Amino acid sequence: LLGGYLVVDPAVGGSGWIAGGLFAVAAGGDAVDGPVARAADAVTELGAELDVEVDGATVLVGGAAAVVAGAAPVAFLLVGVARPVFAYGLRRRRRRGLPVYDLRPSRLRVPIGGVAMLATWLALLPVPGEAASRLVTTGAMVPVVGSFVRDWLVASGRI
Repeated sequence: LLGGYLVVDPAVGGSGWIAGGLFAVAAGGDAVDGPVARAADAVTELGAELDVEVDGATVLVGGAAAVVAGAAPVAFLLVGVARPVFAYGLRRRRRRGLPVYDLRPSRLRVPIGGVAMLATWLALLPVPGEAASRLVTTGAMVPVVGSFVRDWLVASGRI
């Protein structure tokens, strides 16, 4: 449903609130699915993989909608494409027989992902306004992209 906002005129009355609400539902679902699975003792490897992919799709579609609405710079699309490009790079290295190194646990990955989600959500809402949203999304873009670049350098053995 959120993807529909890639083709809806952002000037349509109330559309920002609806887009922000749809993104909040998707992000909120993401925040509770893991704890619910753990509480129900229903954690699976497939579920963990799907969680990461759905998170990435949510940020990609939400970020693209924010860019289309003019509330985020085009460069903010880097936040949405970082995950699929990273995953593609890992698959390509494996197919070519190149080593892929495990990433160490990080206390920063989850908060940085949260920053991306929060910035995207704010950009989709009619408030705080286009200028402030562009500033917030630009500020959020730096740690998100930087985190993926660092993780790529580690996973590819460069650092």
